[in-house]
Amino acid sequence: MLPQFNTIWFANQIFWFGISFSGFALLSFKFIIPLVTSFYKAREEKIRVIIEQANKMVSFAEIIKREVADKIALAQNEAIAIIYQAKKQSQSDASNFNQEAIQQIELYRQQKNQEIKHDVIKKNLYLLSSVNNLTSEIAKKAGIQNFILQTKKIDEIKNNLNI
Repeated sequence: MLPQFNTIWFANQIFWFGISFSGFALLSFKFIIPLVTSFYKAREEKIRVIIEQANKMVSFAEIIKREVADKIALAQNEAIAIIYQAKKQSQSDASNFNQEAIQQIELYRQQKNQEIKHDVIKKNLYLLSSVNNLTSEIAKKAGIQNFILQTKKIDEIKNNLNI
C-alpha cells in the first residue's frame, strides 16, 4: 500500500496539508495577490492614460484635418478667382490686341490705297502728258491753237497736284 493512503498517517497528512494550504493562502492573500493586483491596476492605469492620449491625439488630428480642409477650400476658391481674373484679363488683352491690330491693318490699308491712288494719278498724268505732247505736236503740225491751251490747263492741274 502507498504511504499516502496509510490510515495511520492519513490524519497527520490532512492536518499538515491544511496548515500548509492555510499558510500558503494567507501568504498569497497578504503579499502575492496585492502585488499582482497592484501590477494589474498600474497596467490598467497606464493603458487608460495611453488611450486618453490617443483620443486627444485623434481629436487634435481631426481639428488639424478640418483646418487643412478649410485652408484647401480657401486656396481652391482663391485659385478659381485668380484663374477667372487672369482669363478675364487675357480676354481683355486679346480684345485690345485685336483692336490695335485691326487699327494698324486699316491704317496700312489706307496708306497703301493712298500710295496706289498716287501711283495711278501719276501714271494717268504721265499718260495724259504723253498724249498731250503727242497731240500738241500733231496740233502744231496741223496749226490748232485751242488744243495747246487745253494742254496748258492739264499741265496746271498736274502742277497743282505736286506730282
